[in-house]
Amino acid sequence: MSNASPLLENWANRNRSRYIPAAEDWIWNALLPTLCYLVLLIAGISAPWHAPATLYATAGVSLLLLFIGTHNARDIAVWFTAQRQPKSSEAPKPPL
Repeated sequence: MSNASPLLENWANRNRSRYIPAAEDWIWNALLPTLCYLVLLIAGISAPWHAPATLYATAGVSLLLLFIGTHNARDIAVWFTAQRQPKSSEAPKPPL
C-alpha cells in the first residue's frame, strides 16, 4: 500500500480545484474560532475567582461559535453552488 500512496496523492492533487483563500476566509475560518477558544481557555482558568463573568463569557463565546459555524456552512454551500458547472449534455431540469 505504501507504493500506491504517492500515486493516489498525485491523482487527488490533480483533481483538486485551485482555491486561494481570501482575507474573509482566514478571518471566519481561522482567526475568529481561535480567538473564541482562547477566550474559553482564559474563562476556564479564571473560573474559580470570577464565576459569574466566566459564565457570561462562556455563553457569549458559545453563541459566537454557533454564529461562525452557521456563517461558514452557508459560505461553503454558496461556494459549492457557484462552482458547480453542469455538463453540456445535461439539460436544466424544471422546478417542481
